[in-house]
Amino acid sequence: LLEAGADVNKAKGNHGLTALVMSAASGHLECVRQLSSYNASRIPKLVQLTLQRGHALVAAWLEHSAGWSPLHHLEQLSAERARALLRAGACMNALCGEARDRRPTPLERAQTLGADVPVGAAAKLVLRAAKPWSPHNHDLFPASARAHAVALLHIGILLSRSFGTASQSLMDAWHDVVMPMAVLRDV
Repeated sequence: LLEAGADVNKAKGNHGLTALVMSAASGHLECVRQLSSYNASRIPKLVQLTLQRGHALVAAWLEHSAGWSPLHHLEQLSAERARALLRAGACMNALCGEARDRRPTPLERAQTLGADVPVGAAAKLVLRAAKPWSPHNHDLFPASARAHAVALLHIGILLSRSFGTASQSLMDAWHDVVMPMAVLRDV
């Protein structure tokens, strides 16, 4: 339902309880993680409520993940969803919580998980997207950066035409040096 666009914060019943509150209060850690990965809103006393119900593991995870963006939830993200978040411009360097409460960014989490996850996993996609632009990670850049890359490629082609026999050398330099430095994720 969440992948189909269901409202993760829709309240149920007379008490206005959301799926996240009900899952946390019932101790369903995997449901809490999945709902959090869709940016479910947390009520101020959710950790306290979860502890009162005897679910210390869920409460600890809620505290640990406070302030995370959807991209932080690498273990819950499918490759398809991670790709969509990256293409939509999700920030891989987003700090969570207050700066003094230093928590890992999505990129730092991906670096920690990186060696232990399969190639197509969300963490691997974040690691690939964090590299300078190349044809190998072009698909993970936001639309504006991809459009910028296409425009730059056209300029490189036009420039190379005026260099005669050296045109391939210019195109190689343009493609391998100029474009990675000029195409940025956060434009």
